[in-house]
Amino acid sequence: MEVASVLNNQYAISLEEMSLLEVPVDILSSFPAWKVASQEGFQPKQSNLTLSAIGANTEIQILRLQLSPFSATLSAALLLLRRLLETLGSATHFQVAVEPGGNVEAISDLIFGLHDNARERVQVYELETSSLFAQDNARGAKCLQTGSPVLHVPRGFRQERGRSRDDLLRQGLDNVCGVPIFRSQLFWEGGNILHDGTNLFVGADSIHENMVRLGLTRLQVEELFCAEFGQEVNVLGEVLTSSFVTDDFRGFDSGQASFHIDLDLSLPGKIHNEADPVAMLASPSVAFSVLSQILSTKKLTAEHYLSEEEARRVIEFEYKSYAEERIAKLERYNSTLRSCGYSIFEVPDLRIDPQDNLFSTRNLDFIYCNVLPARVADTPSVLYLPYGIPQLDGLAEKCYRNAGCEPLPLSQSGRLANLLMLFRGGLRCACGQIK
Repeated sequence: MEVASVLNNQYAISLEEMSLLEVPVDILSSFPAWKVASQEGFQPKQSNLTLSAIGANTEIQILRLQLSPFSATLSAALLLLRRLLETLGSATHFQVAVEPGGNVEAISDLIFGLHDNARERVQVYELETSSLFAQDNARGAKCLQTGSPVLHVPRGFRQERGRSRDDLLRQGLDNVCGVPIFRSQLFWEGGNILHDGTNLFVGADSIHENMVRLGLTRLQVEELFCAEFGQEVNVLGEVLTSSFVTDDFRGFDSGQASFHIDLDLSLPGKIHNEADPVAMLASPSVAFSVLSQILSTKKLTAEHYLSEEEARRVIEFEYKSYAEERIAKLERYNSTLRSCGYSIFEVPDLRIDPQDNLFSTRNLDFIYCNVLPARVADTPSVLYLPYGIPQLDGLAEKCYRNAGCEPLPLSQSGRLANLLMLFRGGLRCACGQIK
């Protein structure tokens, strides 16, 4: 705001010219006295939108998926689509983006053969994307006046994550399959936003990023999120004061337990109208109760460059040391959720710090919060991908049931979940709900 004031008053630079200099001129309208470099009267414009709720008692009507014919994830995306078609009722439809350049007609024929009613339920279109994780480049919302669906997209993406191709508006689109696009004034990725129809949570790192990149205070960023998403914002994690690397805006530190909050938290929401909303939170301690059994599984410890005994020792050390780094942040999540009135259920969670993972050709991360809650066959449910580790999969299903949800595995083996985790994502990452 101060920069814009100087450019306007001293150099007579227009708003259009400031925009070419990457000054966030759209936000100036929230500062009525910006020309005199005053922040008095800050008032964000209301978007008249609200995010689509995702919860165990909400029937999914439209899901977005993305696939690339040039990616190693193609078979995983097709398998996931087939299992979603089989598990979700015929009222659920799918919009599948296929990266241009491949044989879209052949891929469409393949998709339509995945299920008896796939041709009626799946709409295939061309769209340039950078990954199969459709959750991050847009969030489903609805117009408060008409109730019609809208795709809410971020202001932009961090260049160092290679996500610039995910900018839907950059491709000249004003809608996707008839759903209009609304451009946010803020930087965010969908994995760092959770909304269950009761509460809205935004990861602390997204608050911090917008403070730095847009020159705003924390309160101003939170007010902008509230104005855009139509609901009070609860910040999950600690908003740190460390600076960003100026050339790519990567933070030196994180106030979150993971780079996206949906890797540590799932919100099935209100299972019963009279009960508290339900949250499922990652818990390394729950997984540690069966750690010795897990480490005896040969597919985790065999065929590494280390012997099985050495690999077992190193993997156990990495699990425990990374858990120690994360535990305080997870406890902070727990406190925030309880203050919002949630009943919290702990889900097993085992991870190795991605910066220290010496076994990167095999997935050793087991995350059970990146799931898809939905009402299926009139039953509150959690769709999830098992990892093929019976002790962990069983603990996770027990947690889902304790939370009041029916667990619905989308595969009979761990191949799909393990492949997605090698790309640092999971089921929710791949599914972008529109409504």
